[in-house]
Amino acid sequence: MPTDVQFCRSQDILATADMDGRVKIWKLSPDTGATLTSNLLPHRSPCRAVRFTSSGSLISVGKDKRICVVDTQQGTVTKTYKKAHELVPLLITYSQRQD
Repeated sequence: MPTDVQFCRSQDILATADMDGRVKIWKLSPDTGATLTSNLLPHRSPCRAVRFTSSGSLISVGKDKRICVVDTQQGTVTKTYKKAHELVPLLITYSQRQD
């Protein structure tokens, strides 16, 4: 069961999070619709939220208190922060820092 859906503004892809801890990345096309390109399991419990960064990477948070970073081009988890927070998150807010 999906828990979150996020569209990437810079690419024709979307990401879904689900109750199994999965993060799925879908390629969007007006001709073929949505095609699954990555099916990852970065969380050991429900994945609560996903958000794209300005660079096109994907951040996910789960009930397992992990924060994971996914390379959407390679379809791999590049970084996992275990026990990244004390409370179980329900959403992510991402803001690009302006220096």
